[in-house]
Amino acid sequence: MDMRRTGAIEAVSDGGTVESIATKMGNSIDQNKTLQKTYMLVNLASVHAADESRKIGRKNIASQQNEIKS
Repeated sequence: MDMRRTGAIEAVSDGGTVESIATKMGNSIDQNKTLQKTYMLVNLASVHAADESRKIGRKNIASQQNEIKS
């Protein structure tokens, strides 16, 4: 599932159509909103922002845990 999602995200970010993604995946994603919601993220910029926030949060948590142990 992850490789399909990654491929769909990459294709969409470069302007790929849902029809071309359906052909590549060999399924009916172009006609199925559930598959689109599963494999094609709506707002890639938001996803990247969330990933960056997670990285910062992970560092903050690790830092706090180190302060408690000291």
